[in-house]
Amino acid sequence: MQMRTEKIRGRGVDRLLDVFDEMERADQPMTVSDLARRLGAPKSTVYLLVDLLVEREYLDSLPNGRYQLGARFGRLGMAYGRHASFANIARKALSELAARTKVVAELVVIDGWIQFVPFAAVDETNPYLRSSEGARFPLPHTASARFLLRDVPREAILRNIPNAHYNLPNGQRVSREQFLADIENARHLETYSTRGIVDPHLSCIAAPLLDHEGNCVAAVSLVMPLTELDSREAELSLMLLETAVFLTNQLKVVPFKLG
Repeated sequence: MQMRTEKIRGRGVDRLLDVFDEMERADQPMTVSDLARRLGAPKSTVYLLVDLLVEREYLDSLPNGRYQLGARFGRLGMAYGRHASFANIARKALSELAARTKVVAELVVIDGWIQFVPFAAVDETNPYLRSSEGARFPLPHTASARFLLRDVPREAILRNIPNAHYNLPNGQRVSREQFLADIENARHLETYSTRGIVDPHLSCIAAPLLDHEGNCVAAVSLVMPLTELDSREAELSLMLLETAVFLTNQLKVVPFKLG
């Protein structure tokens, strides 16, 4: 009898969480019938759950028979922002990304007109890859900089990036105009990739992290041997974007602090 009761309670918890998920995904208030259809659950069950959630202020009841997320969800979001650390969230996301992709995963920012890598993760099954955590790179050398500088005025970029930083390790040089054109082009891209710039044998894919106003405040990137990007670019870009979207969503409720 006890096991049966525990199973019923377990199903009830699942249903409650399902309601939360559907209300979060919905772009407008929903009726009990809407929720029942989405959940594939009896309307009588959903009525009981909705009544409980309204009573506890997780849902608000509207005059037209529809329901929307309630004030308690707003308070929970604020509490999450107070307790969560973006640094911890980012480290965990990067570790998972490195494990999935089997390459180096980084979070990068601009620090004093240099690209800085505060967090990086390396897949343990590839010991030949090294973590870049703590590394600094001239901005014209990196794929991420094409996103990081997209909201910076052109005049500031030209004034602050030293002339020597346009000289690449492979012996070539990026012109200022080409660099500015790359930044402008990146506005219309989800990811940006480079080959053999930071190191003749390495390639990189980057994606932006956006704050609540849509400004790029950081970027996530994958670093790998050239051959891997040539054979896996579509697959790696998709996994990188999933992490970028996740971290961008975290920035809506968690203050952007590196420590």
